[in-house]
Amino acid sequence: MKRIIKLICAILGVLLSIILFIWITLACVHFILGDVDFEEENGISLMISKEETPTGRTISGILSSQEDLQRYLASRAYYHLPFEGNLTIELFDFENYDYIFSEGCSIIQMQKLLWDQCSSYDNTGLMPVSIIYGEHISHKVYIYKIKPKNKYREECG
Repeated sequence: MKRIIKLICAILGVLLSIILFIWITLACVHFILGDVDFEEENGISLMISKEETPTGRTISGILSSQEDLQRYLASRAYYHLPFEGNLTIELFDFENYDYIFSEGCSIIQMQKLLWDQCSSYDNTGLMPVSIIYGEHISHKVYIYKIKPKNKYREECG
């Protein structure tokens, strides 16, 4: 009888260990491949001019500094897409957040990826993110702040 009880206890111990291992593995995968923490910046309101109807989605890429923001704004002015609204660089908190501009379409989700096509030669150590957009096309320029800072890059493809 003692042998049967020991055998049952050993089997239960092994099964509980396997279940615990699977649970910990799933929790780690969810943490690594989960969603990026981001929120819309409501203090800044920008619009695309009514003459320039958005035909699709245009995003800025992840902006980590004032210099990145200035380059992005200069490139948009080069393509004759000035924004309507008040925009000053002082409104952005680049010490604590990265930012992303999405022109004409909201971002619903940013999902972490372990690997993309650029990962093999990317030496920045930043994690690629896949961006999932909303369906509605508008004249609004959505600005999102991303945390933690200097951790993510846009997926290349």
